[in-house]
Amino acid sequence: MPVIVDILTARGQGAYYCEDLAALQESSVADADRWTHPAITPGFKYVREVAETLSVGFVLDDGTVAWGDCVGVSYGGKAGRDPVFRAAEGVELIARHLPWKGTRIERFRESATQLDALPLPAAVRYGLSQALLFAFAGHARKTPAEIIAGDWGLRLDTTPLALQGSCGNDRVDNVDKMIVNRLEALPHGQVDDFATQFGQSGEKLLGWADGIVKRLKQLAPASYRPVLHFDVHGALGRAFPRLEDQVVYLRKLASAAGGYAVRLESAILAPTRDLQIEGMKTLRSAAHEAQIKVAIVADEWANTSHDIEQFAKTEAVDMVHIKMPDLGSLHNAVDAVLACRRYGTDTLLGGSCIETDLSSKASVHVGLATRPTALLVKPGMGINEGISLYRNEIARTQAIWAVANQGSSRG
Repeated sequence: MPVIVDILTARGQGAYYCEDLAALQESSVADADRWTHPAITPGFKYVREVAETLSVGFVLDDGTVAWGDCVGVSYGGKAGRDPVFRAAEGVELIARHLPWKGTRIERFRESATQLDALPLPAAVRYGLSQALLFAFAGHARKTPAEIIAGDWGLRLDTTPLALQGSCGNDRVDNVDKMIVNRLEALPHGQVDDFATQFGQSGEKLLGWADGIVKRLKQLAPASYRPVLHFDVHGALGRAFPRLEDQVVYLRKLASAAGGYAVRLESAILAPTRDLQIEGMKTLRSAAHEAQIKVAIVADEWANTSHDIEQFAKTEAVDMVHIKMPDLGSLHNAVDAVLACRRYGTDTLLGGSCIETDLSSKASVHVGLATRPTALLVKPGMGINEGISLYRNEIARTQAIWAVANQGSSRG
C-alpha cells in the first residue's frame, strides 16, 4: 500500500464565482455591481467573489504525486453549510491537523472515513479524499471507480449514465447547448433574482418552461424527452405561503412543461433541517394526492449523508441533490447515494459550478461506481466544457474496463 512521504499544497481557483445568495434574494443586484456590493452572509466580502480552491498533493513513496482539490460551493454559509472556503485557512488547518505524513494508508474507504474525525471544513475533507482515491487507484493500477466499487462491494456497469446540465443565468444560449448535446435533464437554472426569474405569481418560471418546450421542438426530434429540472431556491414558498396555492402552482408548472417530466428543487426553504423535511414532505404528499406529476427535490439542509438519509427515510422528497463538497470526504457521497437507493429515492449526484476539473473527475468516478439517477455536469457555467469533461472521462474509463475484461476472458 502507498506511503505518504510528503504533503504539497497549491492555491488555485474554481471554475465560477462564490455568491451571497441571501444578499441577492434580499434585493436585486445587477451582475456588474455584484463585485462591489456589500455582502450580508458571514464569510463573504462582496456579493460575488472569485472562488478559491486549494490543491493538496500526497507525495508517495514511489515518487508519484496524487492530487485532490479542496473546494466548497458557490452559495456558502446557507442552510447549514460551511462558510465560503478560503485557501489560506485550508493551508493552516492541513498543516495543523493532518496526521498522515510518513504513514502507510491501507484502504481507501477506511482512510477516507478517518477524515470525518478531523477538525477540518468539508471543503478540505473533500479535497483530501480525492487525493486518497487517486493515490489508491494509481498504486493499484485501477480506475478510481474500481477502487470505490471494490471497497463497497458494488458491481460496475457500462450502461450510459444520465447527465444533467445547469445553465445559471444564461437561460437562452445555455439551454440550447444542453438540447443539442442531448442531456438527459435540463436546465436546472437558479433563482437569485425573484422578480425577474420567478415572478410575484411564478409567471416568469412558467414562461421559461414554455419557452424550453418550444425550443425542444425546434432543435430536437420528438424521441428526445429530457426531464425539465428547475431549482428555485425557496421561491415557491416565498410566492405562495399557503400549501393550497403551492399545489395549484405545481399543476400550472406541469402543464407548462407540455408533457415532459418535471422536477422542482428547493421549492421551499425552512430555517432548520427538520422543518425543511417536514415542509417538503407535506408538499410532496399534497402533490401526489392531487396527482400532479412534479417530482420534489431536496438540496437545502441536505448537507451530510445522515441528513440525506433522513430526507429519504421519511419519504419527504422524490430526489435528493447530493452536493458533494458539502458532504466532505467522498465516502459520504457514496454512502448517501446507496442510502437513497435503499429507500427508493432518486439521486442527483452533483455539487457546484465553482469546482475544478480534478474534483469533477473524482465525481465522475463516484458516479460510475454508485450509479445515481443523474450526474450534474460541472464545473463552471459554460456547459460545453463540463459535458466534454464528463463524457470523455466516462468513455475513457469504460474503455479501460473493456480491455481489462477482454484480457480476463482470454485467461
